[in-house]
Amino acid sequence: MQDSLHFRSAYRDLTRNKGVNVALVVVLVLSAFLMATGSMVMERLVGSVDQLFDEAKPPHFLQMHRGDYDPGALTRFASEHPEIDAWLVEEMLGFDGAAIAWHRPATGESGDLSDSLIDNLFVTQNEEFDFLIDETGAIPRPSRGEVYVPVAYQQRFELEAGDELAIKTDTGIRELRIDGFVRDSQMASSLSSATRFLVSDADFRESDADFRELERAGGGAPEIIAEYRLTDAASATELQRAYESDEALPKPPPTARRAAGR
Repeated sequence: MQDSLHFRSAYRDLTRNKGVNVALVVVLVLSAFLMATGSMVMERLVGSVDQLFDEAKPPHFLQMHRGDYDPGALTRFASEHPEIDAWLVEEMLGFDGAAIAWHRPATGESGDLSDSLIDNLFVTQNEEFDFLIDETGAIPRPSRGEVYVPVAYQQRFELEAGDELAIKTDTGIRELRIDGFVRDSQMASSLSSATRFLVSDADFRESDADFRELERAGGGAPEIIAEYRLTDAASATELQRAYESDEALPKPPPTARRAAGR
């Protein structure tokens, strides 16, 4: 009897406030829809990040360095740590955004990258791991005179394949044609202080000779990254401690581990 009274009372409340109740139902349905959509977006985002890491094989531990260093010390360090599965030293040339301009021959449009305050690092494709990946998931290898630009710059500056980059060097302007765009598993984060451009081995060697002496704003500076892939990613923290305690090795800034790139 009491349950019946409660039911009739609830029914009267519902029929008396139809507008309010309909609005509540709509809000609940929309909330459920947004939660489901958000979950799907997060699942796809996590899946795409995992796929990028699987394709690019980023290092579990890395050390960037600008200046002189002892290659033999890096070789010795790697030989002393059996947990290191593979390692490499990547050479880079860094440029301010103001030293890099772009031009679109088809329309005459042009601009530069001066709005970007991060380091622009020109590199070649690695052979074993830490690959720069194109939009199809392949590992691009540009020909002489070609460059692959970070996807973030493609979106930010509305760059297109076929556009030309003009890089200011101490011997004049070096021009490269944009052949595509690359995703970077270790420097893709919005918190990263640098991004990488991919050029051919021939272009890099030529640029290395021309660019190494640049010192002022808008010029290039040589840098390296010492990178390590481990048999067990969980040992990255221990390797970092061992690296930092070895006075003969290149030191910060900055030190990073794989987790920082996710």
